[in-house]
Amino acid sequence: MSKEPAAERNTFHGFKAAEFYRCFSRVTAGAYDEGELLDALCRLSVEILGYGMSWAGFVVEFADKRIIPSSYSGEFEGYINPQDICICCTDPGCGPVGEAVITGEAIAVNDISLMEDFSFWQYKAMGFGFHSFCAIPMITNGKVTGVFTTLSREKDKFSPDEIALLKEITAEVTACMNTVCARSRMLSTETGNRDLIEKFGVLFNNTSDAIFVHEMPEERVFSGRFVEVNKAACDKLGYSQEEFFSLSPEMLNYPCGKFDMDEASSILIKTGHVHIEALIRCKAGSLLPVRVSCHTFSMGKNRYIVSIVRDITEKIRTIKQLNLLKNAIEHSTVSVVITDKDGNIEYVNPVFETFTGYTSEEVLGQNPRILKSEKMDPKVFIDLWACISGGKIWKGEFCNKKKNGELYWESAIIFPVKDQNGEIVNYIGLKEDITDKKILEEQVRHAQRLNIIGEMAGSFAHDLKNIILVIGGFANRLQKKLDEKSQEHEYAVHIMKAVTRAAKLTNGLLTFGRRQPNHPECLDMNILLREYVDLIEKIVDENISVILHLSDEHMPVMADYIQLEQVLMNLASNAKDAMPDGGKLIITSYIKESDEGQYACIIFEDTGCGMSAGVQGRIFDPFYTTKDPGKGTGLGLSIVYGIIRQHGGSISCSSEEGMGTKFEICLPLSALYEA
Repeated sequence: MSKEPAAERNTFHGFKAAEFYRCFSRVTAGAYDEGELLDALCRLSVEILGYGMSWAGFVVEFADKRIIPSSYSGEFEGYINPQDICICCTDPGCGPVGEAVITGEAIAVNDISLMEDFSFWQYKAMGFGFHSFCAIPMITNGKVTGVFTTLSREKDKFSPDEIALLKEITAEVTACMNTVCARSRMLSTETGNRDLIEKFGVLFNNTSDAIFVHEMPEERVFSGRFVEVNKAACDKLGYSQEEFFSLSPEMLNYPCGKFDMDEASSILIKTGHVHIEALIRCKAGSLLPVRVSCHTFSMGKNRYIVSIVRDITEKIRTIKQLNLLKNAIEHSTVSVVITDKDGNIEYVNPVFETFTGYTSEEVLGQNPRILKSEKMDPKVFIDLWACISGGKIWKGEFCNKKKNGELYWESAIIFPVKDQNGEIVNYIGLKEDITDKKILEEQVRHAQRLNIIGEMAGSFAHDLKNIILVIGGFANRLQKKLDEKSQEHEYAVHIMKAVTRAAKLTNGLLTFGRRQPNHPECLDMNILLREYVDLIEKIVDENISVILHLSDEHMPVMADYIQLEQVLMNLASNAKDAMPDGGKLIITSYIKESDEGQYACIIFEDTGCGMSAGVQGRIFDPFYTTKDPGKGTGLGLSIVYGIIRQHGGSISCSSEEGMGTKFEICLPLSALYEA
């Protein structure tokens, strides 16, 4: 809608009105019939008022009202076919033009694409590049006798001032028409009748729709013989006019499909018209899907039915394709989001609702930024918008946030949709949930990093152990030769203590690197846990409760008894440090089935302080510790990790700050159990 000041807008409209009246008065002076005035109205509205196209028509009555287009002008004259328009509230072909005739009020639509009833005429208008239109009824003596319609390629063209100008011009033209030819409409005079007959001849023989006229018997109204058919009927069905005159609608098997013949007959007798969708059998035997508008009329003592038949093959094909596309989208495993050109959501499919937790009603009209999380760099969205607004396809990944605040990852492809003029009208986003994939990738990267660290630590510890053995050997020999009371003997004792501590560190590194030899034997994990529960209770403080939930099944594994003991002690010690103010340590055992086989699993779960995601990512790294200096070597969990991996098992950790920590250990069940 125009945003210019009201004074300037009124001046501009006044100028256009004055120019229009000046030109129209010249036409009025030499006009002999109302058709000339309608021609001038359409032509001047395009040339002076600046519309893309204008057309005007008369309102005539048989059993019902119809509009007969008679004048048109503009760049797209092919938009108007020589066919009439039914004025019926139940007929989709009626549209807003018919509404203007029915109500006697001006009807303006400033964005055709937003209308709910998206029927064939709307597709046609948008196909010609029109985006807004206005229909003004022509009123004579309080009765609507015609309609004047203008179309524009601009959206929001018809402001209240623009509509007021059109109403004023239409009223003036209608008055001039009454003056020039008071009765030039249908059935008014002998000359008018001849003109109307000529117009109907053009309409009848040149319309793209098939038109049938047949007798209307009192019984079985569709059994009457055809008395007239147009050229389109012959072309579409393959019969000649002579062949049609020996046929009746019943013989063509219409109406059928989802409408019953008796029901259609009853409606036609009761109301004088009926609109149905049916199948007509062509001469070649094929079935033609059509939409039929039947109307009754009388000539003398005889009653007839005129049927206007429109081929809806393309419509059905389009509906079928749309239904297939809709089903594909709604049953897809991919999230689909469609926005307008400003990025406001117009459609989401059910998968989107599942992924995000938002319903479609909650997000319609919203911007997709409602899913944005703090994990994303703002530059990603700047680059995305620059890409798609430039007409290109964007591919990437988002870390988004669900309605409940949970984060999730998705892989996205976003691309623009353009209209016939190459203008972007929508954006479509296809998104796939890759959260599990991201977690797996992170786990793989973490495992690879630990394996690399383990290889390095193992190699380093192996070489260091040889050096420590040499130092320890010579220190031991010195210690034996030196006087125990001498200062030098004391130095040798300190060296031996340092060697012992270094040996423990290297053994821990060798265990992490899976280079420490083990001595496996068949052990039942439940028995081991029962034996060590007393020791675990002594390791943790008195204000920490140790709770066992052990499986009733036997859980034999091939493992090194000493190393498993080391695992249990390390995990119990960590749980103690995590609960300085007391809490619970819950130990659970169970058997897990997987594609790789059966596993004996143990869960150590505490109610302690928990840890952040950053700490979780490094807890198995050698020498990594969150304890104060001197209170830990950072090898405890590294040794646990190495022992479990060396036994062919796995260990995982899940934790949240303030929510406790859970370690899960899984070891393969031994062949003894499987047997």
